[in-house]
Amino acid sequence: MKKKTIILIFFIFILLILCMSKKDFAESQKYIEATMVADPPATTAVKSGDIITYKITLKNISDIKFSSSRLIIALPTGTQFESINNKNYEKSDFYITVTFGNIEPGQEFAVELKLKVTGTTDEVKYPGIEYFLLNSEYSLFDLIMVSLSEDFLSATTADERQAVLGEIACNGDLVLDTVHKVVNDPDVIESEKYKIEKSMIKNITANTTVKELLSNITNKSESEIKVYRGEEVVSEDEKLATSMELSVNNRNYIIIVTGDISEDGNLSALDLSLLKGYIVKNYNFVENKIAASDINGDGKISVTDLSNLKMKLVGLN
Repeated sequence: MKKKTIILIFFIFILLILCMSKKDFAESQKYIEATMVADPPATTAVKSGDIITYKITLKNISDIKFSSSRLIIALPTGTQFESINNKNYEKSDFYITVTFGNIEPGQEFAVELKLKVTGTTDEVKYPGIEYFLLNSEYSLFDLIMVSLSEDFLSATTADERQAVLGEIACNGDLVLDTVHKVVNDPDVIESEKYKIEKSMIKNITANTTVKELLSNITNKSESEIKVYRGEEVVSEDEKLATSMELSVNNRNYIIIVTGDISEDGNLSALDLSLLKGYIVKNYNFVENKIAASDINGDGKISVTDLSNLKMKLVGLN
């Protein structure tokens, strides 16, 4: 018993020392120099389908070696992820996480992120960027971070994530200044069956094929209409899915299949679970998923939509 008490006291003593070191580590003012540049440059007008390239640079200007270095980029509203010139990344609806590993003193990392303008908003803002780093001396905190990772991933704001990370994290500023105004030409398609607004085609029911969609759309241009899933053209016999794109006359429209929140073209228990998570647990959704969640078309996401989706799943409209 006495031996266990001594071990416990020793462990607490070590933790106190580490926490004191952690405080000193956090109170230093500047470790990383972060810059971000957009191409086309700020204030340039963009249109649906345009690509904006953001170059983000991190430089370790301290004399400290960092481990577990990660850059977290929040995707701005009105854009879709196109590509990034780093293989060590993970993508979710709202974030791109780039892992650098170790950053030595004086070392610099740069990434180029390409985003496609969707035209569903009036402006595109700089992506919000955060970075967090652990000093390689604090290996104990690597274990703590693993145990806290679920809380960190569920945090929705920079302040919440900072609270989870604690003082060992050095976060970059969240940049949300307006950078591009989105200017779209007048719509080149119209439909009596579907609702077309802000570069989205809504009120599409599940199991609608490309052929059926095109038969209910009037093309006011002389250009051919094509439907894409990513970079692949979708054949006329295939079913539509949320986030496919209709392209005509250099204009892109995002397809919204009502209730297809999972973007697989089907209505299933997965869509119901996602909608429930959005309403009850305040899940983050991209604008395409939000549009697909509006089952009754009233512009709001509520338990009424949840009830309506349940009825659709059992064959009741």
